[in-house]
Amino acid sequence: MERLFTDVMIDIETLDTTPTSVILSIGAVPFNIGDGQAGQEYSSKCNVSMQVRDGHTIGMETLKWWIEQDAGVLSNSLSGGEWVRRSVENLNDFISEKCVDEVRLWSNSPSFDLVILKNALNNPWPFPFWRERDVRTFVAIRSEIAKEFARKATHDPVDDCLRQIDMVCAVYWDLNGISI
Repeated sequence: MERLFTDVMIDIETLDTTPTSVILSIGAVPFNIGDGQAGQEYSSKCNVSMQVRDGHTIGMETLKWWIEQDAGVLSNSLSGGEWVRRSVENLNDFISEKCVDEVRLWSNSPSFDLVILKNALNNPWPFPFWRERDVRTFVAIRSEIAKEFARKATHDPVDDCLRQIDMVCAVYWDLNGISI
């Protein structure tokens, strides 16, 4: 039987900063905060044109920001992909399969990533709000330690999840006197 994970890191890339944003891609990596072990990754590219048709939004400031980034990341995200609701449903199934019932959902920050995912699902979110954890707030407790583990954000959601897991675990271990 596969090991169930206590935590999952979630990251999305979007074309706006509002709850109705178009989602380019979703990434998630289950992990155990106690030992830093990470599991199988979840990655999904979402269909942009279907989201625009369904009323999801693109922000001009966000679009300008993307144009200033690595062109390959954005161009890869704009073609193809699956229906966003299906991507979020698959994410929820993935988390339920790979993680304990009391899983902690981490993101940078839940008021961004998880709010946008909840809106895209357009159905009840299966995880209670009290299981949500904020990477940014947690890492700020020991920012000097987190900086040692920080890698540059790639704007690939799985890579960003792995980077955030490293930082969260480093801070957790320091706070709890764990040396790994």
